[in-house]
Amino acid sequence: MTWTKAQLEATKAELRAALAGQPARAQVEALIGRLMALVGQARAGDRLELLVATVFLFLADQKAGRLTAPQIEAFAKVAREVIAVHQLRGGSAVAAELGRDLTLALSQLYRTRGGHWLAAWAQETAAADGADTAEVALGRASRALRLGFAAEALAALAAVRAPDARVSFLR
Repeated sequence: MTWTKAQLEATKAELRAALAGQPARAQVEALIGRLMALVGQARAGDRLELLVATVFLFLADQKAGRLTAPQIEAFAKVAREVIAVHQLRGGSAVAAELGRDLTLALSQLYRTRGGHWLAAWAQETAAADGADTAEVALGRASRALRLGFAAEALAALAAVRAPDARVSFLR
């Protein structure tokens, strides 16, 4: 199931309402509790909430400073895996947008903690994530085939062979 922009906005509004009026540290604690409850859930709506809550967590932690580096990387890893699986199963523009938002939130978090080079790299990565180049499509096809999703692999290869693809060696 792909996520819609309306579902994304509704999830954001629900989380904003739940966190309204709380100090940053309390927001971080509430979001950690919510994320721990959502990890491992199979429903698409729960996975969408997990991703939005992760982005909110990173933004709230800029002020609170409660998360440790291993916690940040663990939450980011779970979120990236959810996005990757969702994109393999058909993907959506919403998943791509959430991936960029996650990377930008991480970039801001790195910058507030003194990791300026890492923050700059994350920003560049987020900017590049917007362009679905032939190399990205080839990587997606390879990953899909390796995981046994032949139809998704063929669809990704068709995108590479499209006349407007940037790489011409497959034509």
